[in-house]
Amino acid sequence: MDTLGKQLSLYSFGIIGLIMLLGWIQGRPLLEMFNIGVSLAVAAIPEGLPIVVTVTLALGVMRMAKRKAIIKKLPTVETLGCVNVVCSDKTGTLTKNEMTVCSMMTSELYHAEVTGVGYNADGHVILTEPGEREVQMESMRLLLECGSICNNADILGSELRGQPTEGALLAAAHKMGIYDVRNHYVRLQEIPFSSEHKMMAVKVIPKFGGEQEQYFVKGALEKILAHCTHYSGHGMPLPITTERTAQYIKEAQFMGRKGLRVLSLASGTNLNQLKFLGLVGILDPPRPGVRDSIETLHSSGVNVKMLTGDSEETACTV
Repeated sequence: MDTLGKQLSLYSFGIIGLIMLLGWIQGRPLLEMFNIGVSLAVAAIPEGLPIVVTVTLALGVMRMAKRKAIIKKLPTVETLGCVNVVCSDKTGTLTKNEMTVCSMMTSELYHAEVTGVGYNADGHVILTEPGEREVQMESMRLLLECGSICNNADILGSELRGQPTEGALLAAAHKMGIYDVRNHYVRLQEIPFSSEHKMMAVKVIPKFGGEQEQYFVKGALEKILAHCTHYSGHGMPLPITTERTAQYIKEAQFMGRKGLRVLSLASGTNLNQLKFLGLVGILDPPRPGVRDSIETLHSSGVNVKMLTGDSEETACTV
């Protein structure tokens, strides 16, 4: 409406100025042409324009209300009419924000699938490769213990209190019988997750049987690997080589192409010399109706952009 008002004013003043100039060239008195100009300016003011615009916007609000879109301010309808790009967050907007750990890989490249959905212990951790079962399960246990300690969520019954990602880690730990591992430590410090460093770390000390401080860390693979110097190979610390790093990256990309959110976990006594523990793949299914909504926007000439902190593979799959 502001743009339309400015355009009408410019056109009106231009035409009025032209009329006054032609009258003056024809020899008419200047005062007479001034009076004519003022009269034309007053007549050109669109007194009914605000009413027409208000009624039009109100009709737009009513039409949107019928489609279950509530508009509090009338000018918002005008703003929406000018939108040609919509930027949407992925988690909780395009997806359900109901996280479930469904895949794991340890630093020794052992793999497991996790069954069950929801924030409960209904499900199992199933090894997918032959070999020493006890060794593989112990590696899985260390991975999930780290995810439980570096965690601020709680599950009461089937109700989650906290972040869904952390709830998914707790639920996976519960499926292995890991319930109260956090109670074995006293938390001394927390480095919260942020979009800049893409990792969370907690510094703890055991309540019983030790005084050495430890770090438990989770976050994006590239950020975690930057703080890791070794991994555990059958209980022995082994250096992380370029080949081993490439294997971890390949596995993370494979999980991402399946639409999984990938988290890496590590632990150690020195934040810059951590032991890499492995990866977990977390499923967050799309919301019903999202595809139809995006198709409607595209057919209306509106482009949709997804904003996410997940990997490129995960974002493209979603």
